[in-house]
Amino acid sequence: MPVKTVSVEEFMDALNVIIKEIAALRADIKNLKFQMQQTNALRVSGGARV
Repeated sequence: MPVKTVSVEEFMDALNVIIKEIAALRADIKNLKFQMQQTNALRVSGGARV
């Protein structure tokens, strides 16, 4: 694999994009966990009240 030289600015831009993507993924995971907790709470209480 050939190594491509990039400027510091390009590198920082790419890093910022990656950081934003990771932050978005973390938010998605939090939402999923929350939804699962809600579903489990409903199941435990015995009623499928939506």
